[in-house]
Amino acid sequence: EKLLTDQDMQDDIFTPFGPTVEPYLTEQCMIPKEPFEMARTAWGDKIDIMIGGTSEEGLLLLQKIKLQPELLSHPHLFLGNVPPNLKISMEKRIEFAAKLKQRYYPDSSPSMENNLGYVHMMSDRVFWHGLHRTILARAARSRARTFVYRICLDSEFYNHYRIMMIDPKLRGTAHADELSYLFSNFTQQVPDKKTFEYRGLQTLVDVFTAFVINGDPNCSMTAKSGVVFEPNSQTKPTFKCLNIANDGLAFVDYPDADRLDMWDAM
Repeated sequence: EKLLTDQDMQDDIFTPFGPTVEPYLTEQCMIPKEPFEMARTAWGDKIDIMIGGTSEEGLLLLQKIKLQPELLSHPHLFLGNVPPNLKISMEKRIEFAAKLKQRYYPDSSPSMENNLGYVHMMSDRVFWHGLHRTILARAARSRARTFVYRICLDSEFYNHYRIMMIDPKLRGTAHADELSYLFSNFTQQVPDKKTFEYRGLQTLVDVFTAFVINGDPNCSMTAKSGVVFEPNSQTKPTFKCLNIANDGLAFVDYPDADRLDMWDAM
């Protein structure tokens, strides 16, 4: 029996099992209402956090596309990526779908060979737009600090998740690629000290360690680069982030903010 429908796959639901809203409110209840509603009064708003992602998070979704490549040519690809929870008419959904097509594939069509637009769309829809809303919402309702980072370390050999789990021929920084820079793993690889991979490793470990110990991610690596990693203070687009890239560190406006503006307009 097929547990996941085509619509489930379209909505990026990978498993039929997961947390649900609990029907009875008891002392042991963990999810009494929709997480979106719970977030508005979350105790986490009272603590400082560091939050972020990678530049090509959407590479992760190519795992699904490899199993069902026909999804890229499905006539409802863009319509299906308009968030299903939006209370808008079908006419409005079709209008937004056309904007998605124009933004990510203005002069071409998605395919396995032409997947960059899909990767960007999934990076925005599945990962960064939610992060973006969380970052701005915390600034609006909380005095706790929110430090935002973006990891853009594109290595030919050290982005282990992309290489081993997605496709060794692809480039970019995929979801979970940062783990190799933060923790040792079964490959036991250590980059040469003269490489950007080693500098990226040093930076991530230093930033995360400083935040854990001092509650402030500024550290020797940020100081060496002449960068001050500041908490977000914006309640409206766009936020600033620590951009950790092949060519070094910079504290900048989020580089893909124009794409998030389009999702905000929905």
